[in-house]
Amino acid sequence: MTGFLYHLIFLRASGCRDRPCRVQMFYQRMQNIPVRTSQKFAQKMRADGYLFDFTVDSLRTEIDAVIHTAIFHHGRDGSPSLEQEMNEIGLSAYVGETLASNYSGTWSGEFSETSSIENYYRSSIIFGKFRHNPIAYVSYRLTN
Repeated sequence: MTGFLYHLIFLRASGCRDRPCRVQMFYQRMQNIPVRTSQKFAQKMRADGYLFDFTVDSLRTEIDAVIHTAIFHHGRDGSPSLEQEMNEIGLSAYVGETLASNYSGTWSGEFSETSSIENYYRSSIIFGKFRHNPIAYVSYRLTN
């Protein structure tokens, strides 16, 4: 609830006086969270030598290169570390944002600055009448 209250305070300070304006700004701010998450993850992967450049080709080549590394949990015994969970969130955001930016999609879901992995399970990219859930794809790839 704290994140929600923070966003309401931010919106009131932004100059929006009517409810439709505040609601629109609230959802725009929430949609920026997976975008920022994807950018941070891509930057981290580029520092490690991977070509995460938000192109469709990077989905074909770089995902396969990074998916088997130890930065992910891979469904092993025990729970994933916080870092492994954050990497799964980052990869999911990267896949989603790459598809959204290349095929005119938009994020749908509820995000906060401290989004947990559950937020990404309830999110999707919308392409017209179709939805794609990036974390379902990433989770499948990690466990199969």
